[in-house]
Amino acid sequence: MKKSFMISASMALLLLSSCGTTRNSLSLSDMEGEWNIVEINNQPLNIEQGAKQPFIGFDTEAGRIYGNSGCNNLMSSLDKNAKPGSIAFKQMASTMMAGPGMDTERKVLDALAQVKSYRKAGKDEIALCDEGKKIVVKLEKRSYPMTANELEGEWIIAKVYEQPVGGTAEEKPSVTFNIAEKKINGFSGCNRFMGSFELKEEGGKTTLSIPPLAATRMACPDMDTERNILSALGSVKSFAKLKNKNVVLYTAGGVQVMELTKK
Repeated sequence: MKKSFMISASMALLLLSSCGTTRNSLSLSDMEGEWNIVEINNQPLNIEQGAKQPFIGFDTEAGRIYGNSGCNNLMSSLDKNAKPGSIAFKQMASTMMAGPGMDTERKVLDALAQVKSYRKAGKDEIALCDEGKKIVVKLEKRSYPMTANELEGEWIIAKVYEQPVGGTAEEKPSVTFNIAEKKINGFSGCNRFMGSFELKEEGGKTTLSIPPLAATRMACPDMDTERNILSALGSVKSFAKLKNKNVVLYTAGGVQVMELTKK
């Protein structure tokens, strides 16, 4: 009886670490959207200081794969006519920048090159498996759609370019959206800024863009945070919310440039 239990437990572990089950099958449309790469070969992906969060995006309508491997942006075609459950990252193109995140990038690219199939791994999780059905990459839903009205109000700027943003006990960098008037204002750590923003419907999605902002002209010891905040806001093209209810702002290429916490 004990031996039988041990065999059953071993079989359960094998199933959890493989793509061999049909119970957790997914359709291609279920993969639509963006997914963070959180595990490689059953090990949590530790992101280097200064590196970007690696992610994969699936545009099932256009037949396109895109994302970031920790340093460089990725792009590839998606075979919409592939057998259900089958996928391959063929002829993947990449930008050629060097910088923080190269070790992470090598792990991501090596793992993606082995991928041959996919299945559901849990709530809002996808497993990408190799030819032997072993899980080599685990994906977690990156963010969730939200309406423009949910941007309304004041938000603390928690991160810029994936790096935490500080501030004084009295006041932290923040941004406020007035949706009715399409006005934006805030505090960048030294100066106040103000201006307008634009919302457009494109391909069934709402895009957000922020033209150059006006700002006061005080000088402070730390101007880097301010420059990063204003630069990030100027590059924004879309927005979404995380599981923790924070809001993230993305560039046109899907790179996260800012994370906001409701005040």
